[in-house]
Amino acid sequence: MNRFLKGYQNQNNLIGWAIFAFALAIYAITMEQTASLWDCGEFIAGAYKLEVVHAPGAPLHALLGKIFSLMSFGDVTKVALWINFLSAASTAFAVLFCFWTTTFFARQYLGLAGDDLSTSDKLKVFGAGIVAALSCTFLDSLWFSAVEGEVYALAMFFMTIIIWGATRWYRAEGPLADRWLIFIAFMVGLSMGAHLLSMLAIPFVGMMVYARHNEFSWKSFLIAVAVSFGVLVFILQGIFTGIVNIFAQFDYLFVNGFELGKGMGVWFAVIALFSALILFLLSFHNADKAKAFRQVAAFLVVVLMLGSLLNGQEDGGLGGRALRFFCMSAMAYAILRADYFAALAYRATLGIMFLIIGYSSYTMVPIRANAQVPINMNKPTDAFTMHYYLNREQFGKRPILEGPDYNVTDFDVMGQEEVGGYYAYNPESKTYEKTQTKREYQYKEEAKHFFPRLGFTKFNQLDARKRQAYRSWLSPSYNVINLQNGQVVQSFGPEEFNQATAKAQESQFYAVKDNITLGDNFKFFLQYQVGYMYMRYFLWNFAGRTNDLQGTYANEHGRWQSGISPLDGLGMWNGNHNWTNTDLPSHRANNKANNKFYLIPFVLGIIGLVYSYRKNQVLAIAISAMFLITGLVFIIYINQPPVEPRERDYVLVGSLFAFCIWMGLAVLQLIEWLSRGAKKVTWEPVLAIFIGLLAPALMGSQGYDDHDRSGRTTTIDFASNYLKSLEKDAIIFTYGDNDTYPLWYAQEVEGVRPDVRIINLSLLMQDTYYDNLRRKMNESAPLNVSLTMNDMHSEQLQRSFDLQRKNPSNENAFYNKFENFERQVNNLGRVVPGGLLFPIDSAIDTTIWGDYAPYYDLISDTMRVQLSDPNDPMSIILSDLIAGNINNRPIYFAITVPRDKYSDYQRNLSLEGLAYRITPFEFASANTIPNPDLLFDNLMNKFAFGGLKQNPDMLLDENVHRQFITLVNIYTMAIETLSAKNPEKAKELATSFMKELPIEALGGYSNISYFSVPRILYGLEMSTEADQVMAFLTKYADEELGYLSTVVKDDDTEKNITDRYTNDLLGYMNQTLGFALEENTGDDGVATLSIDSAAESAVNAMFNVLTSHVTASELVQQEDGNLTYSKLAVALGDTSLMNAMQSAREAEKIPLEEEIKRVEGLIQDLNQRGQDALAKANSDEERKQIQDIISSEYQRITQQISPVQAKVNAINQFDIKYSTNPSVSIMDTSPSEADSADQVIDSPMTVEIP
Repeated sequence: MNRFLKGYQNQNNLIGWAIFAFALAIYAITMEQTASLWDCGEFIAGAYKLEVVHAPGAPLHALLGKIFSLMSFGDVTKVALWINFLSAASTAFAVLFCFWTTTFFARQYLGLAGDDLSTSDKLKVFGAGIVAALSCTFLDSLWFSAVEGEVYALAMFFMTIIIWGATRWYRAEGPLADRWLIFIAFMVGLSMGAHLLSMLAIPFVGMMVYARHNEFSWKSFLIAVAVSFGVLVFILQGIFTGIVNIFAQFDYLFVNGFELGKGMGVWFAVIALFSALILFLLSFHNADKAKAFRQVAAFLVVVLMLGSLLNGQEDGGLGGRALRFFCMSAMAYAILRADYFAALAYRATLGIMFLIIGYSSYTMVPIRANAQVPINMNKPTDAFTMHYYLNREQFGKRPILEGPDYNVTDFDVMGQEEVGGYYAYNPESKTYEKTQTKREYQYKEEAKHFFPRLGFTKFNQLDARKRQAYRSWLSPSYNVINLQNGQVVQSFGPEEFNQATAKAQESQFYAVKDNITLGDNFKFFLQYQVGYMYMRYFLWNFAGRTNDLQGTYANEHGRWQSGISPLDGLGMWNGNHNWTNTDLPSHRANNKANNKFYLIPFVLGIIGLVYSYRKNQVLAIAISAMFLITGLVFIIYINQPPVEPRERDYVLVGSLFAFCIWMGLAVLQLIEWLSRGAKKVTWEPVLAIFIGLLAPALMGSQGYDDHDRSGRTTTIDFASNYLKSLEKDAIIFTYGDNDTYPLWYAQEVEGVRPDVRIINLSLLMQDTYYDNLRRKMNESAPLNVSLTMNDMHSEQLQRSFDLQRKNPSNENAFYNKFENFERQVNNLGRVVPGGLLFPIDSAIDTTIWGDYAPYYDLISDTMRVQLSDPNDPMSIILSDLIAGNINNRPIYFAITVPRDKYSDYQRNLSLEGLAYRITPFEFASANTIPNPDLLFDNLMNKFAFGGLKQNPDMLLDENVHRQFITLVNIYTMAIETLSAKNPEKAKELATSFMKELPIEALGGYSNISYFSVPRILYGLEMSTEADQVMAFLTKYADEELGYLSTVVKDDDTEKNITDRYTNDLLGYMNQTLGFALEENTGDDGVATLSIDSAAESAVNAMFNVLTSHVTASELVQQEDGNLTYSKLAVALGDTSLMNAMQSAREAEKIPLEEEIKRVEGLIQDLNQRGQDALAKANSDEERKQIQDIISSEYQRITQQISPVQAKVNAINQFDIKYSTNPSVSIMDTSPSEADSADQVIDSPMTVEIP
């Protein structure tokens, strides 16, 4: 045993494994016991059943996850736990490699060699490694990935093992030293099957090779950088996508040219490729046959080249014809001339072979895709579709070195250039067929510039939210341009966007164009991409953070902080800088992610960085390469837009890992400082290590609670809530990540409701996804669909719709494919979609609709739905899908689906749980609960609540809060509806609600959802519970309004944010306080206002808090036409406030009346411009377009002015109508059925579906 404890290397190994065990224990204790949100449900399901996840896939993660899932021994509820454990183990290995990598650098900097080191030297080296590894263990961004079943933890394992492998090669000696380079190549190949992020370690390997063989000079350094990045590009484009591209071209040749079966060309190319590699390697071991082997190998390379070039087809993918010809010709020539660089050629070829062997995990993808597994994203069943899958074609590309900005207009676009095509195998014709032309927009030279940071993926595809976000960061001026000639019509300042918009409406050829310069691009790059999306994340990990809410340009969330007030007050890299971190409201201060490290980790890292450059510049460059390439360089490459679905810090962990190494090396500098003047080093290493350990101690103690997901079951519980509340054989439409992937997990892994068909609307228009609907999935029978997969190819689909709109002929019309489609011909003679006719079985199927017996009289033989957007192909296809299946299967929309996706069906929807059911009954109003008893049963008997009751202190991050907000909204709607029909049941449900979802346990982000609760509870005579909620909300409002008043509003961003928060809170309080008002009108027409006695004390307390923070003028400004706050002042008899609000109302009326006059002028101008335009129109079609534009604009204007007019009318009548002598009376606060019927659920969910 003692021999294992002797010697540096044994001790280094032992300490490393001890740290691995410690890190693994931390991650295992804090990891989620089931699936997490976002992509985790997809990846866990994909691993459990070896299914095809979104592009570019993660087959090695799936294979390893499958192996780990076997540890569940058949208990499907433990599958997610073991796949999460794969992440925990992968991250613990990353910590282990951090320790070994740091001890390597420490030895190099100290100039230590051999295995027999002094105790003092061992303390220095091991101390550096321990500080670095423990700091890495508690990295905020790394810990996040360590406790969930995602691919990033495995990617970090491969990145760090490649880095560690490079250090092993650096110190290896002898003829077998280069085996570590082969090991690295194999790891790189394997890492492709986890995540491409791992390959950012390749330049570090290049820098280590440079450090071993070169003294620093700029020339040699730049050559090394170029070669390193060249190798990275070769692997990404030549291996990862390039090989499959060649396979695709060969298969086309064999299938379409030689009329052989699908895949024969792939097999030939695989055999030729490996034969060439093996023969070339054998040539180094057999001198007699070396020339012959190399000639055959070169010939096979030429065959591969010619086969991929001469098939007459090109898919426009990476590696065009000319580049492929040049590279493969050079490769064949190099094979023939290999004697001149034999050692390099042999090692490079062996490395490529092992890299390809590691990459072979991707063979799982087409195998499982052809097996028609339930999750089959993009269905990569042949070489072409596999290439598109690997190339992530569906995501588009962002410009890096040259391109346009987001402000491009039609005038800036010259058109689209055909750059290839998309091909797929057609099993009917048994050939590859072109399914779509690949096109790219071509921009005028003046519209493009160097280093575009303000562009996005596709012209004219930038949504309004992103465009506004760009503007918020830049505050650009605006030009109104003429699209016919590009000339500027008029210029406007940064504050005159509305005026610019009004000017642009004067002509159909005018458009608002943001005035963007190259300087704006660099400003956005430095302030947002570097500052906000890198430095902010960096400081989260090494300084501290304020909360776990997502930060954007439009809020103050997700800020970094250090705990040092003067520094935090600067607000650098936080976007909005005037938000104090002191005297926080309790819900902000108690956020589990409110961490302060006092810059200790950051300062240590800076000390280690300086030390590394002082001791060995070349090795320091290697660490810096890792830090920069996985950080700032990666930021440049991904070119992030200003709005992301969630925080993206987890992709930058490689950079944070490198900084941890510097934190460890700081120990050596501390020892050096402490030892100055000392004759003998004794206690200095121990003190330095102690100082260094302060950093991970702070990081771990502060970060533990905001990474501890143990005991939380929200994902599976909410997914089960969705599925279990559906009727048998149901179809449910979802939309985003967090209402789809958890359901996939619940269904595919835990077997929850395998009869339900889950359809994601974001994927519905993909041909492969639509085609899967016609197949049986689990226990869900095939759906009735009208179109074939060929019909659904996007180019063919759009062409079919366009042709039929221009062709009124009924013969062979594309629309005839939709059996339930009501065709119409407009007054221009063009075919347009009319309504959809849903034939309903005349005999009511009581097994399906038994719970809706009171509504049977509302049904007719045909249900007709008029489409709001008859030109939208998705709307037509979705409606046709519903019509074809509604008689056979219950159909639902998840409540998280955006309302515009189901707005055509709102009068037919019934809320039954976490989904709206489409019924054949047309209800009196939209979004109702016509069957509250069914909803009651689901809430009381089928729903689970994420372990909140059992673990009230569990981690509730922003997205979990959103799920609970959804539940609170459903509960309140159900209780309110039941209170009018069955008060006893309503009270029972309310009691359950308060027990399962107590406001004290949720609090914080969920507070806003409880403002409607007191009104309901008072109406049910549950005054004690109502008073508790009112007291909680009053305290919340008091703290929040007080905090908002401390924000220094010295720029528009801070003012807009605080105004929005204040206004939102005032709106919620308006809702809460207004319910208690009662109005009694006397014979003289004067109304007396009073307050429900049961709620009087609580209402008075909340209103006093409100008026202590908000002026009378601000209250009046936030009132709508009901003037609730003005009425409360009268009812409570506050004379001074009544007088102040009366003055405020008169002052408020002046700008409102001016706005009304302005709008009246706009309407007159609109009418005049419409008449002028109609007089100049040259055709009925043009006149129809003008009329539609005028009508739409008129509706928009009148909708905006209607509440303004209502408020003016209310102000004019207020002093006449209401008495100033308040009285108190008891009122009936039971909500009416009509009130509940008009409510709508809002459930904010983030969307990231590929």
